[in-house]
Amino acid sequence: MASNYAQIAADPGVGIASLFGSAAPIVKMLIVLGVFQAGVMNLYSAFMSASTIFSGFNRYGHIGSTAKFVIMAGVISLATAIAILTQSNFHRYFGDMLDVMVYVLVPWSAINLADYYFVRMGSYAIDDMFDPGGIYGRFHWPTITIYGLSIAVEAPFAKLSFYTGSIARFIGADIAWLPGLIVPAILYCAIARPSAVRSHTG
Repeated sequence: MASNYAQIAADPGVGIASLFGSAAPIVKMLIVLGVFQAGVMNLYSAFMSASTIFSGFNRYGHIGSTAKFVIMAGVISLATAIAILTQSNFHRYFGDMLDVMVYVLVPWSAINLADYYFVRMGSYAIDDMFDPGGIYGRFHWPTITIYGLSIAVEAPFAKLSFYTGSIARFIGADIAWLPGLIVPAILYCAIARPSAVRSHTG
């Protein structure tokens, strides 16, 4: 469609609205409302994620209005700065961001799935998850090490706008998710399963 309507390629919102003739002002309003709604939801999601991190480390049960304002102002400022700096090639940077999310989320998911299905068999002490002195502890450094190593293993298979790994260049495709799924699952099971079995039997 963009090849047939140059205006859409140059300015998608205005270009699409112009296709509706006399109803263009209404369509423009709907587009603006849609963008506004998406922005509000993105801000809300970012705020919830950030506040969960802060409240989790500091054991806060409630976040005050001032803290909410500071967090949201920080998120808006950061997002605006990124949008301004990347506006000339935003599609490229956005694609890189999505790829990086895959690189960090796949190993994390692999460890969690391996823990649930092969290590603990779905058996968890829920209360201890919220107790730094519980059986899970505050940090489990072997697992954190596996996670970091798994991300490093993905590097040769990764392909971004500014970087292409040696294996990705050789095969012409980004398959970083594959070692990112397999490697952490195997390593985690090898390290965590023996101790989990002892804890269940002991």
